[in-house]
Amino acid sequence: MCGIFLSVAQSLPLVGLECREYDEGEISSLVGNRLDLQTALSDHDKEKVKNADAIRQRKSELGRLSMKNHSKRIEELEREISELSVVAGASALEISASLDTTLVDIMARGPDYASLVEEKRDGWSLRALSSVLSLRQPFTKQPSGDDRYIFQFNGELYNEDCLDGNDVKFAWEKLSSGLQGGIDELAKALGGLLGEFAFVLTDKVKKKVYFGKDHVGKRSLLFSTTDGLAVASVFSHGPTEDLQECQPGILYTYSIGDGTISKTAYPQTLHSSPIRGNHYDSEYSQLDTRVDKLHEHLQKACLLRQQTVHPYHATKTQVAVLFSGGLDCTIIAALIAKNYTRLDHPVTIDLLTVGFENPRTGLSPSQSPDRQLSERSWYELSKKFVDTNVSFRLVQVDVSYGEWLAHRSRVLGLIHPTSTEMDLSIAIAFYFASRPGKFAALRAGHSFDKSIIWTDFLENRDKFVETEQEYFSSAKVLFSGLGADELYGGYSRHESIFDSLKEGFAENEIHSLYDELSASLMYDINAIYERNLGRDDRAISSWGKELRYPYLDNDVIEFSTNGIEPHYKIRLSWANIKTKKGEKRVKVYSRKYLLRQLAHKLDLPMAAEEVKRAIQN
Repeated sequence: MCGIFLSVAQSLPLVGLECREYDEGEISSLVGNRLDLQTALSDHDKEKVKNADAIRQRKSELGRLSMKNHSKRIEELEREISELSVVAGASALEISASLDTTLVDIMARGPDYASLVEEKRDGWSLRALSSVLSLRQPFTKQPSGDDRYIFQFNGELYNEDCLDGNDVKFAWEKLSSGLQGGIDELAKALGGLLGEFAFVLTDKVKKKVYFGKDHVGKRSLLFSTTDGLAVASVFSHGPTEDLQECQPGILYTYSIGDGTISKTAYPQTLHSSPIRGNHYDSEYSQLDTRVDKLHEHLQKACLLRQQTVHPYHATKTQVAVLFSGGLDCTIIAALIAKNYTRLDHPVTIDLLTVGFENPRTGLSPSQSPDRQLSERSWYELSKKFVDTNVSFRLVQVDVSYGEWLAHRSRVLGLIHPTSTEMDLSIAIAFYFASRPGKFAALRAGHSFDKSIIWTDFLENRDKFVETEQEYFSSAKVLFSGLGADELYGGYSRHESIFDSLKEGFAENEIHSLYDELSASLMYDINAIYERNLGRDDRAISSWGKELRYPYLDNDVIEFSTNGIEPHYKIRLSWANIKTKKGEKRVKVYSRKYLLRQLAHKLDLPMAAEEVKRAIQN
């Protein structure tokens, strides 16, 4: 992984950082100092934290009182809670953002090495910063290139020719070859790169800057043309109006001479021919075949992303999973584990689950719904692999209200230009889940075996669980289940497409609705770079961690879109339910139906039946 910053303009603003190479110790110091400044609590926030303790005490007392016998005290407590919830004054400690702060944020993404270079040319100047988290050997410094070109590459490639080596060199060879044939050949070379990547390539002779990202947009890359051109992985300073997330599958070409930008689509396209609704089969006769093929594609996608983890500094645990305990991430954890069973030595997979203190409800991090679900899914995974060389460690990241307040402004700066409350709520959960630190971690104890059922586990939890109170996860590569909802119909809006359907429907009606579902899923995959991927990458990579997405593997997307009929994604059926007025016939939805069947095949019945839960703090 790499952090990228490039600026070209007639004149460049001054920065405090020297143009030179930076080693990991220097990067750590710069990033640590910035983090300390960013996360200092204002007096206003300190008062909020103080009041939160008082609110928590009153909430606890409220829970013990009955309205019948303590109405006056309840009224007093509710009034006090209302008063404590309002704190006058500034909302946060304001830290002025500058180009230097953005450059340090770029360095945070690549803690192993960084280099800042500047060049003055005839009528224009250039500044380039690259930082490196080295996960593929041999270690390769960036920016790379030659006397004519400056090449900056952030990503992981899974082309067969580069699986055993450094993909930066492979990408540079492909793109430099493509450059010889013109812009269309360069776009063709980019379209042939398989994986998750973003890049910037500067031709100092032709005065052109080429930049872009992979077919799906799995790496953040922002650009602005307010004053010349600025392209960066993260852009935590400056105006928002002109700042844009690069579209996936597009080669951008910036002409330094006249300041114009042109766009060229990569010729290879993904998910272009979704199966239509007229393939509807009410008997689901191809179910086993579809499950087996999906299993095959996802297993391979995980394996490719596991085989290419070779960090510059050896780590005790190679990979971790961002883990809510839901269907999507539990399947990924199981497939990763299955791949590791081929090895002849013990392997531990860290499952990172985050819980937030909520002073409004009085809930502690351990009481959050995700925390409880994650423990259940950890139990199921541990039970499945108990007799193998693979074990799971459930790392319970607890976030206090004070920590949430302290880091809120930093996260908003990182995810810029996305800025809604929903964006913050999702991003801050991923941000804390990936934060390095010492947390309680659960492992299956010596008494844990395949015969233990869930109810027995809950009743005798201390007997079956070993807890390490200050565990530090060293994993640099994090796996995410993102993409499953967009490919397989995991949102309520997908389900609502069928609200008008009545039992005894005409066949052309169901065909039309499944066509609508396919179109909706296509839209979601095409928009995922802007809705999720850039934002999440900027938040998580700020800790020097890299995200990998098996569901967004090129082959998985192709198969899921072009090889799976839409009725295998949301299955409809009708059932009788009892109500106060008698029995009623209702429509029953099964979202992500094929994924649930895959979970059953993997012997994960609890995960298969789990209802989707949103990721928010």
